[in-house]
Amino acid sequence: MTIKPSGATRTISGSPANNSALIALNGADNVTIDGSQNGGTDRSLNLSFNTGSAGINLGTGSNGAQNNTVKNVNVTGYSTSGNIYGIISGGNTVGANGAANIGNRIQNNNVQTIIFGIASLGASAANKNTGTVITQNTIGIVGTGTGGTGILITFDDGAQIPRNTISGINAVGFGSAVGINAGLGNLISTSTSTGSVVSNAVITENNIGSVVHTGGFSAVGIALAASNTGTNIIANNVISGVIGTSITAGIFVGTTTGGTQNIYHNSVSMTGDRGTNNSLFGSFGLAITGDDNPINVKNNAFYNTQTQTGPSTVGKNYAIGIGRSTFTNLSSDNNVLFSSGPQSKLAITGVLDNSNPNALEYFALSAYRTATGQETNSLALDPKFISVSDLHIQSGVPTPVENRGTALASVTTDIDGDARNATTPDIGADEGTFTPLAANDVAAASIVSPIAGNVIIGGSIVSPVAVFANNGANT
Repeated sequence: MTIKPSGATRTISGSPANNSALIALNGADNVTIDGSQNGGTDRSLNLSFNTGSAGINLGTGSNGAQNNTVKNVNVTGYSTSGNIYGIISGGNTVGANGAANIGNRIQNNNVQTIIFGIASLGASAANKNTGTVITQNTIGIVGTGTGGTGILITFDDGAQIPRNTISGINAVGFGSAVGINAGLGNLISTSTSTGSVVSNAVITENNIGSVVHTGGFSAVGIALAASNTGTNIIANNVISGVIGTSITAGIFVGTTTGGTQNIYHNSVSMTGDRGTNNSLFGSFGLAITGDDNPINVKNNAFYNTQTQTGPSTVGKNYAIGIGRSTFTNLSSDNNVLFSSGPQSKLAITGVLDNSNPNALEYFALSAYRTATGQETNSLALDPKFISVSDLHIQSGVPTPVENRGTALASVTTDIDGDARNATTPDIGADEGTFTPLAANDVAAASIVSPIAGNVIIGGSIVSPVAVFANNGANT
């Protein structure tokens, strides 16, 4: 069955009962709700609700809601506080987990004024949703007055989450603000790693901006819970505008025994003032928690210049943070790591709380390399994004991302669909023909000391005297 508008743009509005939806499919299969009048991508169906808990609920019924599609629909809620969903695949009661919801697709919808934009909530680790596709949606104005999440999935196997645009999350109350939350709970902390297990998820080519929490809780662009089975991948995403007064991260990933997490070709820009508070939790381009279990971090650009008012021990900013002290199952290389500002360090290991005595901080990339045995081919340099929110690379400006990546069979195109260089791809989400660093550039991968004659690796602390002493009239 297909439900769609005909003849003109149509609006369905109403006041559903609490914990119910404007449109509810309880256990229905093979239903398509298509807001396009002509079979294209126009959004000519508006759903507006001013009570209740959801615009559309694909409820589990007695045997699961399966092979349903919701596409090309505008969904507008009535509140940005409470348990409000735009489009959800879960239980018959909105917000409850649903069993055997299989093969549901949510595509090209515009969801506004909602706490949880789009959600797929499986039943348990033993009874996950499968075949979930959430793609090409626009989600915004989420969570003013409480926590907010653009896309939420729990207990899911094989979810595909590509090419969504999420912005305008502005939370001040209870709960974390998150662009895409794959399995982590509503309260993300420095010790969070496990949650509602998500396995074999593919989270790619999403554009996440303006995810803000100003009320003492965390803000994260993409959050991924530890998985005890399968392989999750976060690739080709651009993330900017993430600001929280507690732990703040572009990407936050947990690890545990049995699963593998792959973080490939992402571009993250962490900028702005985190405000005045006494939080001891820092800001990270990438934050990793959990025990020493498999995680691969390749070809990413992490840029962090965030500031926070307070003592120098409060709210530091890092390109990368790893909440453990052993790195046997960490494989991290060919990344651009950049952190700058009065409270900046390049990296932290041991714990993610810089006030903890077990925390080890690194100003220089060389020291971080030595401590972890990682980042042999990485650079501690500015990737040269066009702006703090447009994470394409500047044209005509020397950049460390050019041809510095390693080829990955699982990532053959960039966020724009452009083909990757098959042997030496660019670092970050944007592939192109950019200006490489010159071999004798001070900002290059390495330079030769004019005094000692030794090779100085990028990211090392170098005396200006050693660099410029032999420059003569050009000093």
